[in-house]
Amino acid sequence: MKFARLGAAGAETPAIVDGGTFYSLAGLTPDLDADFWSSGGPARAAAALAAGELPEMDARGLRVGAPITRPSSVFGIGLNYAAHAAESGSEPPSAPILFQK
Repeated sequence: MKFARLGAAGAETPAIVDGGTFYSLAGLTPDLDADFWSSGGPARAAAALAAGELPEMDARGLRVGAPITRPSSVFGIGLNYAAHAAESGSEPPSAPILFQK
């Protein structure tokens, strides 16, 4: 089971992708936003999917949007390949360098 947002920018429909089939979450949540993630939304969505309560979606031709609406932060990995380290004049790190944006 994967979460997705499908449709025009700013008007995406939240969905679940399970075994190649798309199911709409529009009746369960308006979007995959902070409220969904913090209020048990994933468990509710999984239960609705298991109970056969989610309608199938035809996702052909729909734009795939960002999977999470307005994330509060993004994590990156710096100097994550040798060429990047060489460009900066550094040796590749022995452990990943994580940073938050």
